[in-house]
Amino acid sequence: MKLAKLISMVVGVIAVAVASLSHAELYRVTSIAPGINWLMVKNLGPYKKMENAPELEKNLGMIFNYEIGPYHYITRADSGIEKLEDIAGRKIFAGPPGGAAKRVCLGNIKKTTGLEGGKDFEAVDFGFDAAIQAFQDDKIDVIVLSTNFPSSAVSQFALTKKIRILDVDTDKLSSGWPSWMSATVVEIPPDAYGDNQVNTSLDEGCDIAG
Repeated sequence: MKLAKLISMVVGVIAVAVASLSHAELYRVTSIAPGINWLMVKNLGPYKKMENAPELEKNLGMIFNYEIGPYHYITRADSGIEKLEDIAGRKIFAGPPGGAAKRVCLGNIKKTTGLEGGKDFEAVDFGFDAAIQAFQDDKIDVIVLSTNFPSSAVSQFALTKKIRILDVDTDKLSSGWPSWMSATVVEIPPDAYGDNQVNTSLDEGCDIAG
């Protein structure tokens, strides 16, 4: 059986930052992306010009991290959208306004299809709950959710309608990544969400990226 690929990024951790002071030690608990530690040590990304970043990183201790899940690009089977390029002129939920998820998804779409949100398609502004309801009510054409597999939200969609998970060209997507960026490929069967998921092979969709 052919399998579907999903790009899954670890995007959040709970960490303890310990700042040593001359008179005391200050402990702060915060949520950060785990790649920050590595970027600081290597003086890469936003820390490229911060000479003391490796030393500052020594004050960070990680308790645990969690995987937020791969991005699912989902449409109704009868929407007329069979590939990501077909979203031109449609209403797409890529993430809440101002959030990292929306920025990532719109960037992925532009890189793999050349289509720009707000220009070639409407990138609607909803929170996740409102977007899920809007998709259930057929008010938007595509919803992108970063969710662990199998996803309860996607399973709910598949209970009431036939769905298609859209391909993302992961080779094209990863070709322009800087050397310090990485992701994990997760494979799922094209019928992962039951009989109402119409994907049958990699060639017919279900190559998902995040």
